[in-house]
Amino acid sequence: MNDNYHLLGKGVYSIQDAMAFSGLSFARVRHWIRGDKRSGKFGRKENSPIICLQHGIINGVYTLGFLDLVELLMISKINEEGISVRAIRSMHDNAQNWLEKSHPFAYYKIYTAGIDLIIKLSDDSGDEFLLNMRNNNIELKDVTEPYLKDIDFSNEEKEIALRWWPFGRDKSVVIDPNRFRGHPIVAKRGVSTLVLAESVKAEGSIRKAAHWYQVDETEVRDAYDFETIITKRVAA
Repeated sequence: MNDNYHLLGKGVYSIQDAMAFSGLSFARVRHWIRGDKRSGKFGRKENSPIICLQHGIINGVYTLGFLDLVELLMISKINEEGISVRAIRSMHDNAQNWLEKSHPFAYYKIYTAGIDLIIKLSDDSGDEFLLNMRNNNIELKDVTEPYLKDIDFSNEEKEIALRWWPFGRDKSVVIDPNRFRGHPIVAKRGVSTLVLAESVKAEGSIRKAAHWYQVDETEVRDAYDFETIITKRVAA
């Protein structure tokens, strides 16, 4: 029996993958999935990881799943709005305890209201309410649209992130944990963006690469742009 069957449909990513797809630095990814263990130096306080990894350490390497990737993106976006990592850590802990989910930022759409972080929930009767993760109070005021507009959520009662459009919804690049081990592909044909971009580089032509892999030229161009502009895994 293959011991890796439990990884199917969850996505498998290295720290380097997470950096390439999200644009985050190595230090930020490492800090959020490993914590800060440099206690005792310059009065630094040891911090535990924010994210509870789906896969943990495999063969001595920190390995992320799709929900880990979504939470990295969410933490990054929230931090960009001016909310400190310390505050995000506290809010994440509150959300874990309240929702009883290991990856609360991937299960529910997150909203902001100033310096507050708010999660949209529904009770047993189906009535919706807003829970403030800073103070655990129920909010009734308006909030902004979800940060991650390029993430598809399920339509189930408990909304969970299903797939991510890392180049925007107007492009064909998708990251789906149920397809190609969760690595970037073009949505229609399911061909790896890295393979297509490398083919364009080798052939010197988008048209030739499209013909070779039976993929629309627009999808090939999206794949090439994604791998040269966003991930930079292929030199332009």
